[in-house]
Formats: sequence, structure tokens, C-alpha cells
Amino acid sequence: LIGLDGTYQMWKELEYPGLLDGLTPKDRFNDVIRINTGMEYVIDPLSQNFFHRIRFRGGVSYANAYTNFSVVDPVSGLSAGMGSYSEYGVNVGLGLPFRDYMSGHVSMLNIGFGYSRQQPDASHMIRQDMFKISLSLNINELWFFKRQFN
Repeated sequence: LIGLDGTYQMWKELEYPGLLDGLTPKDRFNDVIRINTGMEYVIDPLSQNFFHRIRFRGGVSYANAYTNFSVVDPVSGLSAGMGSYSEYGVNVGLGLPFRDYMSGHVSMLNIGFGYSRQQPDASHMIRQDMFKISLSLNINELWFFKRQFN
């Protein structure tokens, strides 16, 4: 299974009151483009072997920031223009299936790891590296099932 997702947000024309940061209202915001793609692979979802039913997942993403910042040179204290960020990310994960033998429903324990970097486009801005670990549980069971017999 492969997926691709894109988002475009129009921030450039936003009317915003002026601040004391030296940016004009037209320079303060950027239109945002966000692109994500990912995949999931299962060797054999109907296999009796647990390891063949594990779901392997991975994805990458890119986005630019919607705001610009007034950048100041830390040495001279003078304005270095304006700057913004771009964000790059990579995610990997596993879906570990387990079965409720009473009902036969298959639920999933999801484990994921993500890394993203906010890369500035001006040399005097701070680069951020972020790591994310996620753990989730999807329980598959029937709710609101009307009984046939009492």
C-alpha cells in the first residue's frame, strides 16, 4: 500500500496588523506547501506465521513554514533580512497484530519512530532536530451489536 498526500495553504494574502519587527504585512507570511508520502508492506496478511503478518511502515515529508522572521546578526546586532524554515521528516514503524481468540478479531499494536528537522534558510537562525517515539493500540471489536437471543 502506497499513499501520497499534499496540502496547499494560502497565507500570503493574510491581512495582519504591523508589528515592530521590520516586516511588512506582505512579507510576514508564506503560502504553505506540504507533501507526505508513505507505504505499508505486509508479507502475507493471512499467514499463520506471526512474523509474516507484521506491517512494516515508512514515510517521508516536506513542508515550508507559513511565517517569516526578522533575522538579526548576533555579532553586529544589525538586521540580516528575513528568514523562514523548511521541515523535512522521516518516519518508520511496525504494526504488530494480535488476535482475540474468543471473538477472532485482530487488533494491532503500533510502534513508530520519527525524525524531523526544521532547517532555517538564514545562517543566523537555529536548526531544530526532533525525535518522536509513538506507541498506540487499535482494538478491533464489535460494539452496539443487537442481541438475537436473551
